[in-house]
Amino acid sequence: MRWTVIGLFLLNIVFAVWGWLGYSYSRNVESLGGAEAISSAENMPGAKLVLLRERASVTPAVLSSDVAEQPASSLSNAAEQAAVVIPLCTLLGPVLQISDAKALLTRLGALQIQAKYVSLRVDGNPDYWVYLNPEPTKDLAIAKLRELQGKKIDSFLIPQGDLANGISLGIFDSQENAEKHRQIIVQMGYSAQLKTNPRTYLENWIAIYPDQVAGFSQELYNQLHAENAKLDLRKDECRKVASTIDIQ
Repeated sequence: MRWTVIGLFLLNIVFAVWGWLGYSYSRNVESLGGAEAISSAENMPGAKLVLLRERASVTPAVLSSDVAEQPASSLSNAAEQAAVVIPLCTLLGPVLQISDAKALLTRLGALQIQAKYVSLRVDGNPDYWVYLNPEPTKDLAIAKLRELQGKKIDSFLIPQGDLANGISLGIFDSQENAEKHRQIIVQMGYSAQLKTNPRTYLENWIAIYPDQVAGFSQELYNQLHAENAKLDLRKDECRKVASTIDIQ
């Protein structure tokens, strides 16, 4: 019995010593190495964990900076395009008579203004074309033409171009008249189409190019217009000049 009590007493002493040593060790680690361990762990490559919600808050900021840079390049391109200036000519006319053109060129030359007598391409009123779409072959187109002419419909075979082997049903100056004619053909059972054809023509003008326009003024134009009331003044793109007329 006595040895049992002694054994229990010694066992309690061992447990007490073991508990005291473990507590002391944990306190030393916490007080001496804890801060350095945490700091080292944060500085280790790949050691820092980022939560998904933190990534969501970071990513838009990065994207916004990229988006902010894009308009800057777009603005730069727009500025470069704006820097491309289309040359404009100062035009006097239209001048139909060569004698009038010579007199005007001489007048300007005396003022050190070098001008040219040119043909200018001018936009005119469009034509309106009523037609039938092309047939697969020329023989079928001719058969269709004979059928139309047999019904007293004015029609012509289109020999070439995008509408080759189609049937022309008339060209009109007025869109309203062209549409009325198209409706008549449609009521007769044919799928008539309407096409607008832009039209240009040439006019003769006196052209003053940009490098010479500094010597030309509104006052000078007023003097020229007083001498010739039909003389008009306009500015247009120099590239519309079709050719220079030689009047020497």
